Amino acid sequence: MNQATNMSTSSQTKVDSKSADGTRPFRFIFVGGSARSGTTLVQKMLCAHSCVCGGPEFDHAVPAMKLFARMSSPQQLERQKFYYSEEEVSDRFREFYASLFDGLASRNPGLKYVSEKTPANIAAAADLLRLFPDAFYVNVMRDGRDVVLSHQKVLNRFKQQHGKKGKKWWFEYSVRDVSRKWNSDIERYYEMMASDSISPRIMNVKYEEIVSHPEKVLKPILEKLGLDFEPQLSKPESVDKEQLGYNVNVDGVWYTDGMFDQSLNSLSVSGWQKNLSWPKRMLVNFMQCRNLQRVGYPVPPSVLRLRHIVDYLRGR
Repeated sequence: MNQATNMSTSSQTKVDSKSADGTRPFRFIFVGGSARSGTTLVQKMLCAHSCVCGGPEFDHAVPAMKLFARMSSPQQLERQKFYYSEEEVSDRFREFYASLFDGLASRNPGLKYVSEKTPANIAAAADLLRLFPDAFYVNVMRDGRDVVLSHQKVLNRFKQQHGKKGKKWWFEYSVRDVSRKWNSDIERYYEMMASDSISPRIMNVKYEEIVSHPEKVLKPILEKLGLDFEPQLSKPESVDKEQLGYNVNVDGVWYTDGMFDQSLNSLSVSGWQKNLSWPKRMLVNFMQCRNLQRVGYPVPPSVLRLRHIVDYLRGR
């Protein structure tokens, strides 16, 4: 039993993984972070564990948690108290959300965790952790300059396949927009870590470290999950994309077969230095320098001086 398997279960068959006492046998691991940071790699490694299963990206965590946050806000609890209490709305959302993974759990008897990976989970992680007090969140970080480069490569592959239709992504995947999103995700992570109620269940992984020292990085995470390290976790290339449901995502744009099936390597680390043009290197360093330093990535001193001058002139 490893990854999510046979997807042919009839939609007409009622699937319920709950035990006789009404509890589910699994707990959640939520994986998220800025897009193109290595969340898929971390998901593959976790799902290679004999006690963990997972699937492709689940697209509904953010909208579901936005609705939950709105319905459980103090104003709405007061306004809607005729219909539900805070405890009742939490119980119903928890049951509804977990039930969506019953089919996956039923195909993997003996599992302890369902790992749900979607980069956007970083925007819903705080609410997910409050809704599921026994869940964990694994945040994946990567040098923001390499995140920009990875987005540029996705855009180039899309344009190669679809020609002028790729224009619709030109601005969304620009250095400015990707840098703003990366900065926002880094700041959101630190906001969550400032919360005493959820920070003990948040674990951070740096892409550069996990591709170089997978066992060293994974062991503390697994220890927190109460799991032992298993050798196959260091071989993500052994994970079958169809078993994980990723055959849809390997479309030659987001992922190629070679990208998904490759073994761990550090060739993509600091690729921005050679593969981004000088103007893009300057812009991405300038926009990200504060958070790059905060996370521990080196920034050229000249960029820091320029950032300081600009901030001073702006009165910051």
